[in-house]
Amino acid sequence: MSKLLRKIRNFILTIALLAGLIAVSLPGLIGLGVRHQMSALLTAATNSNPYSALLSVHLDRIEPGWFTSNYYLTIAGPVLSADGSQTATQRTQLSVTHGPIIRHLRDTPLAIAEFQLINLDPVTGPDTPHLSGSAVLTMESPTIAALRGIAGFSALGGEHWLESRGHWSLPAVLTRAADEPIPGNLQLYLDADADALGAGAGKDLLQIIQLQGWTRISNGRALSHISVIDGAVTVNGQSLRLSVGPADGE
Repeated sequence: MSKLLRKIRNFILTIALLAGLIAVSLPGLIGLGVRHQMSALLTAATNSNPYSALLSVHLDRIEPGWFTSNYYLTIAGPVLSADGSQTATQRTQLSVTHGPIIRHLRDTPLAIAEFQLINLDPVTGPDTPHLSGSAVLTMESPTIAALRGIAGFSALGGEHWLESRGHWSLPAVLTRAADEPIPGNLQLYLDADADALGAGAGKDLLQIIQLQGWTRISNGRALSHISVIDGAVTVNGQSLRLSVGPADGE
């Protein structure tokens, strides 16, 4: 009887040890995969941005870690300034916590990664640009990843919000060719301060996007729904000739 109990105890200890090793190893393995995708996206944003004259993104450095990786970015452009005539610069930290165990506002215990945008420059007044936000990437099924996030930012003298929701098939993302757009479904909901834009430097921009049907005004807010499905982009139902993904040759 004692031999049987020892075997059971040893079996339980072995299982516990294996579970512990897996739990410790998973964040690093997940982080490796997340860093690969994030580095490609941020490098593309740095090198292949057709709107860099208005807003540019530069990846300064990456601090990889087992449980958390940090990406340091410099964002610059006239749209960040209050009057839109001078270039404003903002330093931002994107902190990525690797899954699989994450407690989030959605009370979702299992996740691939949690993202935090942290403003590194002090906000000293209305002319100081700022950007902050958070998102969580979870598994809806063994092969489908889901994203939910929200960010607040300043631009052209107004305060704006961007909500994101997305779904991707992980096998399709991981096996795509480097020059192909990222397959999946990403929905962005932009809630911009129409009163501030209309009264300041963003007046012409607001008129243009209204004429294009890219926004609708409601209670002083400019509302836009941006849909990116398998690389095809629409804004409030209007198609855009824009490819979302790494540029050719990268």
